[in-house]
Amino acid sequence: MNTRILRQKARFFMTRQYMRVYSLFHPVQKKVLFESFNGKQYSDSPRAVSERMHEMYPDFELVWAFQAEKGKSPLVPGYVRQVDRKSMAYYREFATAFAFVTNEGMISNVVRRKNQFIVQTWHGDRAIKKYLYDLWQDKKRPIPLMDEYITDLCVAASDSGEEGYRSAFRYPGEILKVGMPRNDVLVRDDPEEKRRVRESLHIPMDKKVVLYAPTFRDRLASKQNVNVDLFRVAEVLGKDDTVVLLRAHPASRGLQYPENGRFIDVSSYPDMADLLLISDILITDYSSSAGDFAVRDKPVILAMFDREEYEKNSRSLRINLDESGYLVAENQEQLEELLLKPQEVYTESCRKIRAFYGYHESGHSSEAVCERISKEYSLRVLNK
Repeated sequence: MNTRILRQKARFFMTRQYMRVYSLFHPVQKKVLFESFNGKQYSDSPRAVSERMHEMYPDFELVWAFQAEKGKSPLVPGYVRQVDRKSMAYYREFATAFAFVTNEGMISNVVRRKNQFIVQTWHGDRAIKKYLYDLWQDKKRPIPLMDEYITDLCVAASDSGEEGYRSAFRYPGEILKVGMPRNDVLVRDDPEEKRRVRESLHIPMDKKVVLYAPTFRDRLASKQNVNVDLFRVAEVLGKDDTVVLLRAHPASRGLQYPENGRFIDVSSYPDMADLLLISDILITDYSSSAGDFAVRDKPVILAMFDREEYEKNSRSLRINLDESGYLVAENQEQLEELLLKPQEVYTESCRKIRAFYGYHESGHSSEAVCERISKEYSLRVLNK
């Protein structure tokens, strides 16, 4: 075992001991601790649950953890308290929070108390590529995931998402299949929410919006192989009527296009759900955002120009593309052809995608998770 892993194990051991001692003298409080993408963002399903929790149960204290280098997030509402992730203060917050809500796999650097409630809202419910234990071929990690041991509730939006928890997480516990909280906004499809997002990005309401959101490549230096000609995409759709949004994966470098009103880099925009909400077309490759967007009956196209290389050098695919219902382009010419199909083609494609994954989107997932947190607090803390 190398020195880095030994140091990590030693740090985890000391942290857990500190939490155990601290917990002896400090009871669990009416508090929920949140983090999204390991403290990188105020976004995704944890954000949706947090904001709904404040509306439904304002007596719960809400705390968000962010990576120290990110600093305080200006996006976080005033009713939320912020803490540096992995600081001593963070471990104290975790030790005394009743509930913890995340969208990433948990590792063994924390101690869960018996009356705490851990909620997993994994961000890749409709995954195209393999992940976690399904990806790790030897099924072993020096620092294993702890979801199978300490998570109380996993939230899923599809039969596929449920299977992913069983296989990729090796999680044996309860799964709440009511949709993903982050997708409630897509199911609602509220015109005022669309207007708010468009105005924040200075996009006129009469413009067609194309979102290009490729995922990362594990073994490329740039981690992102940008091989779609977005100038041609804009030309095909009508450049004067089209705005192209460029969304690089958080693990990748940005996409290099001139920002001139026609091309807008939204890589740092806090929440993908907002971008999916205002988009008329989604072009991605191996991202689970494709499965989310299919709820809207709009064009979603997988531009898999490098599929053979991707499967060889990055990830193998989790699904059978031929059965999935996705529209797949293997080159620029095919992509342009798919962009000009009639609406009934896109409607049927989305219908097949939803059936393939076994959708359970309700539009009320955030509410259901909040209700469950409140109920469990009554059972585990008030009535123990």
